[in-house]
Order: sequence, then C-alpha cells, then structure tokens
Amino acid sequence: MDIETNETNQIIDVTFEVESEVEKEVKKRKIKEGICIVSIPHVSAGLILAENEPGILKDYINILNKLVPAGNYQHNLKDTNAESQLKSMLLGSNQTILIEKGKITLGRWQSILFVELDGPRKRHINIKVIKNDISP
Repeated sequence: MDIETNETNQIIDVTFEVESEVEKEVKKRKIKEGICIVSIPHVSAGLILAENEPGILKDYINILNKLVPAGNYQHNLKDTNAESQLKSMLLGSNQTILIEKGKITLGRWQSILFVELDGPRKRHINIKVIKNDISP
C-alpha cells in the first residue's frame, strides 16, 4: 500500500486501508485465525497502535520532539535527517495484529497510525497476512 505525506511531521490513520487489505486476503484464503503484520521499509517514519484523537496526535509529535530535539548529531554531517531517524527508532517500523473470526482485533481506541517524521514523501506500507494452520 502506498501513501503520500504532505508535512514534515504527520500522523495518518491507515486502519481502514489495512482492514480492507486483510479482508481481501481473509476471503481469498478462507482465513479465520491468524496474524497481520504491518511494516514500513523506512528509517525516518514509524508505525504505532494508538488513539486517533487530534489532541493526542499533537502530543505524540510534541513528546517525540522533546525526546529527540534538533541537535548536532553525527548523522547530520552526512545527511540532514538524524532527528527523524532517531524518533523512528523509538517508534518502531512494524506492528503485529491478531486476526480472529476473519477480522483484525484492535482495542476500542486503537488505530493503526503511520507517523511521518521526514516528509513530505511518498511512502510504502507492507501488509502480510499469515494464516494460523494449527488446529485445536
């Protein structure tokens, strides 16, 4: 799945798109139980399971900026995105979500959020569905 960001720091809810992709695979492969792995092949972005509420979205970015302030990082001698890569390291680049009864299972307030830290850019999200072949 491809997305395009339009801000330096931006959080995009990709829950609906992931659910749609999982639904296609579940129907095609007749999956009832399994896992969905969502990952990004980027070192300056992150992927989190969190609440999608405007105030907390700003808080996520603000806390990342406090944890990793602009500074004189060694990587910036080669490139100018050390801060975004360090923030990405804190967030991680993948999430594993259970599939039960043919649907991904998220908590009531959980959303799958792509976190852009060095935009605007074109980004890619990988979605892999793995069927649970172990029968009780």
